[in-house]
Order: sequence, then structure tokens, then C-alpha cells
Amino acid sequence: MSESTAASNSRDDLVWLVLAVTIGTASLVCYFFSSVIKGLPWEVGRLLFYGFGPTLALSAFCFGRLLRRLAGQRPLFEFGILSIVIAGVVVNLMAVIQDSNFTVMHERILEAELEATKDDLRRVLMGVNNVQLSLDISFDIWIATGCFCLALGALFYFRQRWFGGLGALIGAWVLGVNLATVPTPPADVGLLDPGPFAATWLGCMLAVTAWRYRRDVLR
Repeated sequence: MSESTAASNSRDDLVWLVLAVTIGTASLVCYFFSSVIKGLPWEVGRLLFYGFGPTLALSAFCFGRLLRRLAGQRPLFEFGILSIVIAGVVVNLMAVIQDSNFTVMHERILEAELEATKDDLRRVLMGVNNVQLSLDISFDIWIATGCFCLALGALFYFRQRWFGGLGALIGAWVLGVNLATVPTPPADVGLLDPGPFAATWLGCMLAVTAWRYRRDVLR
């Protein structure tokens, strides 16, 4: 390999690392400040909610590049990354549908003159909201699958026993509790929402992988 080719590959490796960490951090910010930590102006929260899906999918794609350079095309990592990319697409669909339904229906409710008409429109809104709740369940299934597969990959390929085991438990928790409360979100029935724990674990997985990548690839 020529020196110019090696230098180009080294720059590409650095770019992938920067992209994975930057977009992954943006995804965590979008998630926590739109769905977990409330209090921001509605316009800001809405923008973050819309940005969560694309940043999740793109960061997973970059994350997959790091994992392939470190461990090769391992099936568990490949399945995990694919699942998270799909989860990003699904949650973006959920965000757009939810926001569009509530925005349009609230306008119709405000425009209605009769209180009976307003009540009918509110019932319609609650009915169509089931579409968004169904997409939320689909998102939980895919993100739980991704978390579980990446955790097993960390366990078997990186020999991170406690960290991989913890991620697998969190993934199983996300899937189990959401399926148990279908179609209602766990938090709405008084259960602890496992979503922030899954997001935190995935963020730590990215950080651990980025550190190993910097140590083993960017030498």
C-alpha cells in the first residue's frame, strides 16, 4: 500500500469516528430533551423530536463502520446495527404522524363553534392517535432488538461480560415491558420507562467502541 493510500485510509477512519460520535451525541440530545427532559419551548422540542429518528439511523450506520473495522462483519453486530437503523426510520414516521395529527386536529377543534363538535373531534383525535402508539410499539421492538444484539456482540466478541450482560437485560426489559402493556406506553400505566436506560447503554456502547477504535485503528 502506498503512503498516499495509507494516509487517505487513515483520514477516512478518523472521519468515520468523528461522524459516529458527533451524530450519536446529537441523537442522545434529541431523545432526552424531546422525550425525557421536558420544559424546553415547544418549537425546540418539536425540532428535536423530528431530529431524533434521522440522527439515530445515521449514527447507527456510522457506528456499524467502526464495529466492522474492529471486529469484522460479525452477525450480531450486523443485526444490531440494522435493527437500530430501522428503529430510526420508524420513530421518524411516528414523530411526523403524531405531530401532524395533533396539529391539524387541534386547529379543527379551535375552529369548531359547537362544543359537541369539539368533543367529536377530540374523540377522533384519540382514535387516530392509536396509529402513533402502534408505531411507538414497533420502534420499541426494533430498538430492543438492536440493543440486545449489540449487547451479545459486546459479550461474545469484545469479552465485556458485565457490560454486555447488562445491555442484554436492558434490551429484554424494553421488549418485555412494552409488549406487556400494549398498546399503552409503560409510563402511562405507572411502570418505569426503560427507554432512557436503553439510550444510556447505547451511548456507553458507542463510547466504548469509539475508545477501542481510536486505540486499535487510529494508531
